[in-house]
Amino acid sequence: NGGEGITYYWPSGTARIDGEFGLTGGGFPAMRVSLNQPRGGAPMRGEARIAPYSAGNARMALAPIRFRAGTGGATRIETAAVLSGPIGSDGYVRNLALPVTGSFGNGGYAFGESCATAGFDALKVSSLTLGRTRLPLCPTGRALIWKNPGGSVQGGARLPTLNLTGRLGRSPLRLTGEAVRFNLADKSFSGSDLTI
Repeated sequence: NGGEGITYYWPSGTARIDGEFGLTGGGFPAMRVSLNQPRGGAPMRGEARIAPYSAGNARMALAPIRFRAGTGGATRIETAAVLSGPIGSDGYVRNLALPVTGSFGNGGYAFGESCATAGFDALKVSSLTLGRTRLPLCPTGRALIWKNPGGSVQGGARLPTLNLTGRLGRSPLRLTGEAVRFNLADKSFSGSDLTI
């Protein structure tokens, strides 16, 4: 509803979409999408609101997703995600908060093109348990994670400072460091002044 709906222009063959659309049922979370296209064939922009979604012990909540058509057929999006759920057979993450900004299209994508802060309330992987943590992440290349059309997944992150507190089995753990870097392509890790 709302807006001017769907318009087809003849004989040019262009179309225009302007209005709000809803989706419910079929196992999907309820969704409302607002689309705006100023004229036929013009780039589209909009906002999607998706209800939190749960499956088993996992839950995902998204902030409003703002999107717009970019250059060369790419679409830019901005939102934030909060995820909770199991990791492996005995691990979990609680309230993993991630900003999501980037672009996708034509067989490629790039997300996290500038510095951002990710965090969680609790994380358990095998015998490692961490409490509330905030991590400033900066891309080491084009983005935190990216892929060119036909290429492989690339990416990496740099943490100006690292400060993790938790437990390893029954032992208290504190890990600190400076200029810590992770690389996805070769799964490498580096840092300076690392202290455990």
